[in-house]
Amino acid sequence: MGLRKLITRSDPPLEVLDMELSDMRTKDFTWCFDRLSTLKRFRITSSDMSDRVIHLLKPVFLPPSDEKSPRRMIQLRMPRLSALKLYSCQRLSGNAVVDAIGSRVRYTDEMTPDSTLENITLVDCTGFLPEHTVDLSKDLGSRLRVA
Repeated sequence: MGLRKLITRSDPPLEVLDMELSDMRTKDFTWCFDRLSTLKRFRITSSDMSDRVIHLLKPVFLPPSDEKSPRRMIQLRMPRLSALKLYSCQRLSGNAVVDAIGSRVRYTDEMTPDSTLENITLVDCTGFLPEHTVDLSKDLGSRLRVA
């Protein structure tokens, strides 16, 4: 069964998704992430996931709905995500991971503390260097595991 059919037909909705050797385009990741509102744990192994894909996990400020209300809404894909595991994602840069995951955790820790990332694991992601571990640890502390 294709991933789109799995996500569309899953009843109850998916809470865990483990992907291996995924060869998906950014638009496919976007489609999936937009429809995984109940996902709690996501693991991806040996993916060609790019920096553009990891940036999909950042909170996005939407334009105001009307001129009279300057308040901006936030879109957060996979809003219940509590565990993210990235294994052998060779195309990801450390800077993109720090930016996306750091901004997501800062936002969710403050705005939705019951639905924040509690476990982030990066294993054999060659673009994620020791200095990125230091930078991301500032926001994540003991929630970050790197190997």
